[in-house]
Amino acid sequence: MRALFIIDPLDSLKPYKDTSLDLMAEAQGRGYDVAFCEYTDIHAGSEGVLGTVQLIEFVKDIHTAMTMTPDLYRLEGPEIEDLSDFDVIFIRKDPPFDQAYLSLTLLLEPLEGDVLFVNSPSGVRAISEKLSALRFPDFIPETLVSYEPEVLRAFAGDHDKVVLKPCYYGSGKGVVVSSADDPDFETHVNNILQLEPFGPVIAQGFLPEVADGDARVMMLDGDFVGAVGRKPPEGDFRANIAVGGTEFHVDLTPRQEEIAAEIGDYLRQNGILYAGLDFIGDKLIEINVTSPTLIKELRKVGGPDVSAMIWDLLEEMA
Repeated sequence: MRALFIIDPLDSLKPYKDTSLDLMAEAQGRGYDVAFCEYTDIHAGSEGVLGTVQLIEFVKDIHTAMTMTPDLYRLEGPEIEDLSDFDVIFIRKDPPFDQAYLSLTLLLEPLEGDVLFVNSPSGVRAISEKLSALRFPDFIPETLVSYEPEVLRAFAGDHDKVVLKPCYYGSGKGVVVSSADDPDFETHVNNILQLEPFGPVIAQGFLPEVADGDARVMMLDGDFVGAVGRKPPEGDFRANIAVGGTEFHVDLTPRQEEIAAEIGDYLRQNGILYAGLDFIGDKLIEINVTSPTLIKELRKVGGPDVSAMIWDLLEEMA
């Protein structure tokens, strides 16, 4: 089997925690050819969808390395290849979901049906990680999405505190806690509105349960396969590992299980093989489909090896 990973720059990845590298190492361990490129390496036209790709072979154990130093791997290429010659393509570019990301999904979409995708280009485009949860109003905290500071302030007036966040970023970027009587409320809103890519501000009622951590629920082909908790660092309300959150074992509540089952159908319908649902308490916060992470953190707390499960599934589907 030949696998292509569309990732951020190789030297920006952190091997000790990176999910893309974990999936690549699992593929290599199964004897598969592994290649990678960045989104700017994709070309499409009358001759099909091509990519300037490099083969990669890990020559040392990457699982505990802090950075991607050249002694860890051997590269071959780059070469321009027809991407339909790959058996599976992983779209693993991190947010923001901007015009470049949108273009990537459109360039790759002609390959759907010929190549296995994790995840489907059309599905990644259809499911906005933060906005798609609005399709399930009974599952989410009280929420308002708007460009208007005064409309957002009026919503905030119904809550002791609100979380304000941009639509198209990940890893906790731009997320703040505020309140209607906060003198910096409008400044917070305007700071988010100035981010690129431009989009409205999401305001949600603050959930105090976040002090105990949130839960990343991993879904494979629409089914729940594992969950890992994340505890916010001292002095922060964000539990993202990228801002210093720490992983811990967590069991799903009955309500989380119910929500995950219904979201699973939605994911399956959109060709999303691997996703991460974020919960605070029993409230759904995000549906992560671009580059879901925390596979290594799940293993650390005694959970299943989701990298192996993903490749088992792909072998069945190939």
